[in-house]
Amino acid sequence: VSKSPGNARAHCNLGVFYAAGGRADEAFNQLKIAVALDPSDSRAHFNLACSYGSKGMSDKEIAHYEYAVALNPDFAMAYENLGAAYNSAGRYEDAKKALEKAIGLQPYDTYAYNNLGNTYYFLKMYRKAGNLFRKALDIQPDFIAARYNLIHAYMASDEREAVETELARLRELSPEYARRLVEETEYAEFIKRKKL
Repeated sequence: VSKSPGNARAHCNLGVFYAAGGRADEAFNQLKIAVALDPSDSRAHFNLACSYGSKGMSDKEIAHYEYAVALNPDFAMAYENLGAAYNSAGRYEDAKKALEKAIGLQPYDTYAYNNLGNTYYFLKMYRKAGNLFRKALDIQPDFIAARYNLIHAYMASDEREAVETELARLRELSPEYARRLVEETEYAEFIKRKKL
């Protein structure tokens, strides 16, 4: 960067390097420079969006993911992250579109299926959510977050046997996640309903 301060790609690469090393503020500054130098670089917008997200600045995070996919309509990971950001902002219809696009571009993207499952879960469409979590698990059986989310979908739709089966699998994969789940209010309420 010191040899070519006008090289946007160098600033972007340095920003990614800083982010990987936990130097968030330096990463953020380099990525802002990269976008200013080359506003047409979808990768720079993507990485800047990640940086805004880590700072909790969701409006700017979403805006830069939107720039990234507008500049590169085949950027599956940008659609995936955009969908997750929309979920966090409560923009579920937008999240569905972005995540369906990510899946269309990368049909084996377990994170996109999991995030789309979350979208449907937030919309209280628990069976549809469960189907998407199961799809992620069909592709990657040891995907702990998807199994955890699947159990929540089963609890929400009172599928008692399925909860116990998946909880046993979760205990095998991650005793810590299983312990956290059984300590949650939703699990206590599910157990109470189960006893009725």
